[in-house]
Amino acid sequence: MAENRLNGSRVSKERLTEIVEYFSKYSKEDTMAHFDISAATIERYEREYKNSVNPAYNPNRSIIKTAEGPNFTIVSKSTDIRTLEQLIAFCKVDLSIWEVKKHVVNMWGSEANANFQVKAWLSRLKPELNDEEEILNLIEEAKEYAPKYPEVNRIDRSESGNLLEVSLFDHHYGQLSWGKETGDRNYDVKISKSLALSSIDYLLSRAEEVNIDRILLPIGNDFFNVDNAFETTIHGTRQAEDDRWKKTFISGRHLWIEIIEKCLSVAPVTIKIIPGNHDGERIFYLGDALECWFHHSKEVDVDNSPPLRKYCEWGHCFIGYTHGDREPKGTLINIMATEKPLEWSRTKYREWHKGHLHAANIKAFQILDEERGVREWILPSLVALDDWHSGKGYSSLRESMAMVWNKDKGKTDIFMYHPD
Repeated sequence: MAENRLNGSRVSKERLTEIVEYFSKYSKEDTMAHFDISAATIERYEREYKNSVNPAYNPNRSIIKTAEGPNFTIVSKSTDIRTLEQLIAFCKVDLSIWEVKKHVVNMWGSEANANFQVKAWLSRLKPELNDEEEILNLIEEAKEYAPKYPEVNRIDRSESGNLLEVSLFDHHYGQLSWGKETGDRNYDVKISKSLALSSIDYLLSRAEEVNIDRILLPIGNDFFNVDNAFETTIHGTRQAEDDRWKKTFISGRHLWIEIIEKCLSVAPVTIKIIPGNHDGERIFYLGDALECWFHHSKEVDVDNSPPLRKYCEWGHCFIGYTHGDREPKGTLINIMATEKPLEWSRTKYREWHKGHLHAANIKAFQILDEERGVREWILPSLVALDDWHSGKGYSSLRESMAMVWNKDKGKTDIFMYHPD
């Protein structure tokens, strides 16, 4: 079917309408990225649309939305949005989530050609939380419905004293990155899932070279890109998100169940939940969901305890986990010795494993420091650059890693996965 092309226009009427209607709902930057067109092209399409399709269209309307933590501000400048009610309706504000704290309406111009500015300040409504007893009852009820995991029949091997630590740090599941904007690779939920599974498959295949008694999975360190329905981090910073927050949580949970089941085919699994600065609350919910799911499995141990930092003692080896965004530089050695003095005294090979870099080598792997027998490692990530890191000029070597820890000899092997 031939397109209905307007006289003198290089685009069809349908395409023109699609672009202008999209621009009426989203910002100019979003429209430019979505249709891969310039700002000048958008302005020309607006004029064509008004002249040839819809004479009532108002190209002078502008909507500015600003979010800061739990607060949200909307400002409109137009000839047709004149009241708070019209602003709320046009922006599709859900008043079951947001409360209007105050608003102002300004008018200028002549009576025949009046212009209006409507500004509204909104705050997020606090959800009604169930009491602690009801929450605990729900958790116990969920555990009752957990699937039954039979004991895995593995190849009969003698005990080796080896622990395999498999890391998927700073994965930012849900992040949306456009390669044309960042100069890096595209990144979305589908790509993120594929990278995670490919990484796990490869690292587990490399571990076949070594007899493994147990697998250690640190989960978190900004596994999720956002923390809530408002697509912000725990500090209220907006992020570019690929999908709805409920959908990414459910698919992220399914992803980790699949990863854990892959690991179970090799050895029993210990899980450490590590909160990050993007997903501090959400990762706790994931840890609780995994604990419920594997409740009947004797071979999965989930540590979703409240402390920010987690530890694993394996023979003479002692590993500490933290995201690395809170502790002052140089304090982790004393923190480990103070928080876990008995484990400190019993062990010889001690390391901190962190994510969250704010340096030019962001997401890159390096040994930061070694002091009095304690090494601090910043572990690598598979995530692509987002627009913020790209704008700052950061670069990244995408990789993930696994380490083999022997109870007596310390770290004996390191395996690296590179997707590129």
